[in-house]
Amino acid sequence: MGDYLGIAARGAKVYPVWTDNRTGTAMTYVSPYETNNLPRPFDLLATIIFETGEAQLTWQFENVPSFQYFIIYRDNVQIATTTNLQFSDYLPTYGVFKYVVTAMHDEGESSGTSTIVQWGDAHISVDPEEIIENIVLDTTSTRYITVENTGQLDLIYEVSGSTQPIREITDYCIPSGNCSWGGDGITGFSMGDIVNMNNGCSPGAYGNFTNMSTEIQPGQVYSVSMSTGYSNNFATIWIDFNKNETFESSEIVLSGFALQNSNQVTLQYYHT
Repeated sequence: MGDYLGIAARGAKVYPVWTDNRTGTAMTYVSPYETNNLPRPFDLLATIIFETGEAQLTWQFENVPSFQYFIIYRDNVQIATTTNLQFSDYLPTYGVFKYVVTAMHDEGESSGTSTIVQWGDAHISVDPEEIIENIVLDTTSTRYITVENTGQLDLIYEVSGSTQPIREITDYCIPSGNCSWGGDGITGFSMGDIVNMNNGCSPGAYGNFTNMSTEIQPGQVYSVSMSTGYSNNFATIWIDFNKNETFESSEIVLSGFALQNSNQVTLQYYHT
């Protein structure tokens, strides 16, 4: 036999714990026993009437000749006695409370049955419910959210943000063209880190090169190179600054620039 590891008491029961290594393997045992075996109430239930704070208690009990009455406790304070299997109590305020019901016998008081009740709750009101905003590179934006607790109990909440894109690049409209028209269209483009010159005509006369990117800064001058396989082509450049997948007139940074047949041209524009 070994030494006791510990001992605890709860609900009129004692829980001694010890180890036994006589078989060569240490095994842990617990042997609970009841210190108060007087008949006790059981299955305590509580219903709260929200409008009034009334707590309606019911429980079960197997009657014995030694029984005298029940004792009702709220948060470890005796509040009443009764011989019935039900009791009504009015809570003093919003909150969480613990009820315990015991039985008094000729020999003394039994252990009890318990339940926990809650009157009131926390309710959150958020205005606005969400904020979605496109923030331009190297800029900041300050927005405010009002969070209000419209309930009766304390409110614990967290505010989280997300930088996930709302929509994919495939939401942009896809133009159509014909590569057989003697090289009509743009066959090359270069700007900053985007270098995609002399790529020819893509299938369907439209190529998706969104895997290429470059950074631009407000107020700076940038060079753009384009090439075409056909004379008298005109190029217009949009930058979707607000990322709404719509090329708007306010987002045109180059309009109707004339491209010559089989020539590469260089232009500059000033972005603000």
